[in-house]
Amino acid sequence: MRKTTQANGRIGMSAAELAKVIKAWPPIARAVRVSRTKVEYENLVKFLDHLSDEVGEDENHPLASLMDVVGVLIEKYENEQVPVLTSKPKPFACPAPKASPQAVRHDKFAG
Repeated sequence: MRKTTQANGRIGMSAAELAKVIKAWPPIARAVRVSRTKVEYENLVKFLDHLSDEVGEDENHPLASLMDVVGVLIEKYENEQVPVLTSKPKPFACPAPKASPQAVRHDKFAG
C-alpha cells in the first residue's frame, strides 16, 4: 500500500494503518476527547492521573505521547472555562477571639 507524503516531507499514515486506527478509536474516544462539561473535564483529569501512574517519568513509554495529548486537552478546557483572577483576593479578617468563662473568672479572682 502506498504511503502519502505530507508537505513537510515526512511519510504519512497508510490506508491500512488508518483502518487500524479507525477500529481502535471508539474505546479510546470515550476517554480522550475535548471536554465540554465539568464532568468530562474531571474524567479527563482522572484519566491523566492513571496515565501518569502508568508512564511515570519514562519519556519513551508507549503512552507518553498520549499523556501529552490529554494534558493539552485539559489545558484547553482550563483556558476556556476557568476564570482568571484579575485582582488580588481580599485578606480574610478573623474576628477577635472571645474570652472563655474560665478565663474571665480567673482574671476576676486573680491578684
